Amino acid sequence: MGHSRMSPLWMTYEQAVALIAAANQERPQEACGILVGKNEQVEEVISIRNIAADPAHFYRLDDQAFTQALFQTQNKGQTLLAFYHSHPTSDPIPSQEDIRQITYPDIPYVIVGFRKPEPELAAWQIRPGEVKRMPLHIGFHAPPPPPSFSQAQKTAVLLTALIAFVFLIVLSLSLLPPAPVIVTPLP
Repeated sequence: MGHSRMSPLWMTYEQAVALIAAANQERPQEACGILVGKNEQVEEVISIRNIAADPAHFYRLDDQAFTQALFQTQNKGQTLLAFYHSHPTSDPIPSQEDIRQITYPDIPYVIVGFRKPEPELAAWQIRPGEVKRMPLHIGFHAPPPPPSFSQAQKTAVLLTALIAFVFLIVLSLSLLPPAPVIVTPLP
């Protein structure tokens, strides 16, 4: 289904607006759903009914609707890229309950926060004992690839570091005061 990654999750402006609108429509309750697509690119925002006992403060995806959405996603050759939910009155930061109920630790969680006048989106990798903010790219074009170094560049960096280390050792030794002369008395 999904995989662990720290490369950006990518959605268009229209998808971000649709996600925020879907979350806003459910206020004061938390909205929830999934983001599906190929590679890291979101192709669809799928809203799923929140069946939590207290939907104003928690979310739980409707299991039957979630399963049906996953089958449709797989039939289209798409994968589950992220879960999303909203915080109708707070920041897009995982709550203790969000962290506690994680069932897919390798799938990012996108949160829509409505504490500020402008809604905010944030993506998170949540694993037991670990919460990391991850890149979320919103735009028409794919995010730039992370910089990669050629083998020659890696070798040059290592060689430069080694030369700098040797230089520091030589410099440190040259700054030491001379060794004291030990005079032993004659018998």
